[in-house]
Order: sequence, then structure tokens, then C-alpha cells
Amino acid sequence: MLVRLRDIFRLSLLIVLLAAGMSGCVQPQDVQRLDFAILDLQNRQRKIQEQLNDTESRLETQRQTLSGEIQKLKKEGDPLKKHIADMFSRLDEMETRIQQITGLSDEDRYRFQQILGGLKELEQSVQKKFIPQEQKIQSLETQVRTLLESYQELISQIQALKTFQKNAMTRLKKVERDVKSSGLRRVKTPAKRPVDKKPVPKEPDHQQLYKKARQKLTSGDYESARKMFREYLRKYPNEKLAPNAQYWIGESYYNQGKYEEAILQFDKVVQRYPKSEKVAGAILKEAMAFCRIGDNEGCRLFLNKVMQDFPKSPEAKKAAQELKKIQ
Repeated sequence: MLVRLRDIFRLSLLIVLLAAGMSGCVQPQDVQRLDFAILDLQNRQRKIQEQLNDTESRLETQRQTLSGEIQKLKKEGDPLKKHIADMFSRLDEMETRIQQITGLSDEDRYRFQQILGGLKELEQSVQKKFIPQEQKIQSLETQVRTLLESYQELISQIQALKTFQKNAMTRLKKVERDVKSSGLRRVKTPAKRPVDKKPVPKEPDHQQLYKKARQKLTSGDYESARKMFREYLRKYPNEKLAPNAQYWIGESYYNQGKYEEAILQFDKVVQRYPKSEKVAGAILKEAMAFCRIGDNEGCRLFLNKVMQDFPKSPEAKKAAQELKKIQ
């Protein structure tokens, strides 16, 4: 169940990214991505509810079975306890009387001692048979208590999941309303800032910085590589290699197995540089990251987007190959 919560969080992450991208105006592909997100979340919600219903049913059946077995053992054990207690009481009484009797012959005393010995052996035999039954009852009672605690914990998780789903659907509907009200408007071009007449000299080392960052990435020093790529983006946000720098940040997280963070960084390529040649690769890597975390539905969604938006690209061919693996 916690895995499913994590999956819904990843989907809601996509919703947040879409909502963040709406600070300007929405483009048609954003509407399509939102539709996919809504459909995907609804399917997940239905599957999770089916799993919860099945789990609750199986837990209740197991609890009733254990409770019935305990009651049966107690019902059989109570008369046995009473019988054993009566027998032990009479045995103690008999032993006391024998000790009080005087004038018995040696033969009579020997017989009485044999009787007492046989009764004690019977007592030990009964105890050996009774103790395992008592232990079994205690073990079953412990299982029932554990089951009830697990059941209560499951109920709490169900309530938390329902609350999360409700909030996620509320956010989806809000984004959907915003898309319908503002979507498909022409994207506003931000006003150009006045340029000083004096030319600002460009730092000549931007290519050198990019090259060093790539070397760090290739050598496996991902932290240093990310630091340099982010410095490049801060200093040269409009350079031709800026989309590449953003892409390699996502690649560094992907190579480290930090797939959720990689998805965020690859999506920045799509949102900030929609006309870049790196967009197809970024979407493909988003799909691959979803596959790595076991989210086949999210993986399938982005693979289809690559084939739909870039049908003649090498990334589309790769996406088709990956899609066959999860179908």
C-alpha cells in the first residue's frame, strides 16, 4: 500500500509541474498531458480501492477463523481443567488420609504406595497433554491480538490514502479548470528588456566550463558535474548549450539511481526549452525513469508521447522498443 502511495505522489508531481507551467499560458500539449494524468490517477484509484476491499475481506475471514478456533479450544479445555482440578484435589485428600491411617500391614501400605505412584504418573501424563493445548490457546490469542493491531493500522492507512486521493483529485480538477479557462490561448511573448547601447562583453570561458562539467559527469563525479552545469545555467541561461546542461543534470541523477529527482530535471528541459533538440531525449529518459521505479503506467504514458510528438526521431524508435518490453 505504501508503494501505491509513492506512485500517486509521483503522478501528483506531474500535476504540480503542469500547474507551475501555467503561470504563463497553457499550450495544447499541456492539456493532453493533464488528460493523461487525470485518467491515470482515476485508474490507480479504482485499482487501489479493489485491493483494499480484498485485503479487508481476507483479514476479517482470518480473524473469524482464529476466534472460532480459540473458542473451540477453550470450550474443550474448560471441562478438562475442572476435571483435572477435581482429580488433583481427591489425590491430595487420599494421600492425606493414607498418612493418617495407622495399623496398616506392610502389604497394605505397599498397595497404597503403588496406587499413589500410579496416580502421580497419571497426573504427570495429564499435565503433559494439557500444557501443549494451553500453549496453543495462548499462541492463537497472541495471533488474534497481532491481527487486530494490523487491522487497525490498515484502517488508518486506508483513511490516509483516501484523504490523499481526495486532495489529489481536488488539485487535478483545479488545474483542469485553469486549463479550460486559459488553455489554447496564444502564448504571450515576454516583453524584451531594454538593451544597453554599450555591448556587454561575454565571458569567453562558457564552453570551457561546459566541457569541464561533461568531463566530471563522464568520470562519475556527479556532484561536481551538477554544480558546474548549474553554474553554467546561472551564468549563460541563453546559450545554445543551456538545454544540454539541464539535460545532463537529469542524467547525473539517473546514473545515481535517483529516478524521482531525474524525472524533475528532465521535465525542466521540456518546460524551459520546448524547441530544443534535447526534448525528445528528455521525455524518453522520463519514461525510462518511471520504468526503473516500477511505474509501468507512467512509463507507457511518456513512451507514447515520444512516439506521438517525435515519430521520426531515434528516440521514437527506442521508445517503441521499450514499450514492447512492458506490454
